[in-house]
Amino acid sequence: MASRRLSALRAVVFAFLPLSVCSAASAACPGAEEHSLPLPSSLPKSALLEFQKTLFDFLDHRTYDTMLHWCPDKGVRDTGPFKDGVYYGTHPAVRIFYSPKLIAWLEGDRLGPIPDGAMMVKEQYRPPAARYANLSPDEVTARFAADGKDWTIMIRDAKGSADGWYWSELFTGMSFDSYAPPFNVFNGGFGLYCTRCHGAAEKVGTFAALENIKGYPGTPITYDVDDSWKKAVAPVPSHAPSAPLSSAVTWIAPAAGSAKSTLPVTSQPSVGDFLRVYEPLAQAGHDIVRREGSRV
Repeated sequence: MASRRLSALRAVVFAFLPLSVCSAASAACPGAEEHSLPLPSSLPKSALLEFQKTLFDFLDHRTYDTMLHWCPDKGVRDTGPFKDGVYYGTHPAVRIFYSPKLIAWLEGDRLGPIPDGAMMVKEQYRPPAARYANLSPDEVTARFAADGKDWTIMIRDAKGSADGWYWSELFTGMSFDSYAPPFNVFNGGFGLYCTRCHGAAEKVGTFAALENIKGYPGTPITYDVDDSWKKAVAPVPSHAPSAPLSSAVTWIAPAAGSAKSTLPVTSQPSVGDFLRVYEPLAQAGHDIVRREGSRV
């Protein structure tokens, strides 16, 4: 009975997606409409897992583009440099779509709170962005489907957590989150690891800027990219198994008395290599620990 109720909830929510709540359209995207997905914080825990499947359907049908006509980035762009066959992006290459509420906040000079329900959809592509420079938007979309669809999303939901965002990564062939064994780390939820980088944003946990978006003035952010990508092996997607951390790169240990290391980044360090980058702390005896601890 419970599973039937959850399936019914999913069907009802998705059925109403085309009947989106209209928002004040921007001049850049005059036909854009808001989605009608529920706020994740309004759902019970069991329904929140079902919501992930609804969200995947929303993304897989590209509802944000084909039905809601959200403002997109000016093109696929990098999230970091590509040098000597290595990509240093915080994400793969991306093309982001922005809901009307998010666009209105950006047009308002990023002042005040972001309204609940504002959403960003980040399509993730094999880097670097130079691969797509001469493709039409439709050709880019076809490449996105052919290479395996992969999105990260942000939904503004101030009641959900201190940072006020619901985060998720969804991709073709994924296993949806579950409370059953083997208790894998969730791909969607509040307070996820995404905050480790987004917490450095100037405002409200997002780096979104109008100069990246089609129809607005300015030049999108770019990074140094050499030609090594033309012969580089395709990188492993972030959600796929990867090689052991210690097998991929050579790290050079710091010289004696130095707190810095020379890092020709061609691999990942072992734990021991990583710790040797930093000056060791002097050992503290029991008496010092007890004395300092009494001050807390």
